[in-house]
Amino acid sequence: MAKRLGHFLVWSFLFILVLLAVDLSLIYYPSQSNGFNQIRKIYLDFRSRLFGLFADEPATDLDKFLQKNLSDKGFSRDPAGENGPRFFYVDKDGDIRFVADLDEIPPLYRSQAQKLDR
Repeated sequence: MAKRLGHFLVWSFLFILVLLAVDLSLIYYPSQSNGFNQIRKIYLDFRSRLFGLFADEPATDLDKFLQKNLSDKGFSRDPAGENGPRFFYVDKDGDIRFVADLDEIPPLYRSQAQKLDR
């Protein structure tokens, strides 16, 4: 029993060390490889958002940007609410509009409206 616990602790410690090494290399090791830099950028964004959840930090610039631009154009993250079918259409400016009911779509765009799959 003690031998099993010892093996578990050793392998857990090694696993944590490998994760720490990967984390530090993605944070501090810039590369000439474009692919690695893209992965690094995604990881750093994910890491900052993850730690931001626990630190009660204000929303990031991207969240502020999306919230401002979506609300300015009449969009929302939950476009049609919780109930009813959801439809979308493209208006004359090329913007995608989401609505809860076909009656909310202007007559000009009703023929091209499509129902969203859930």
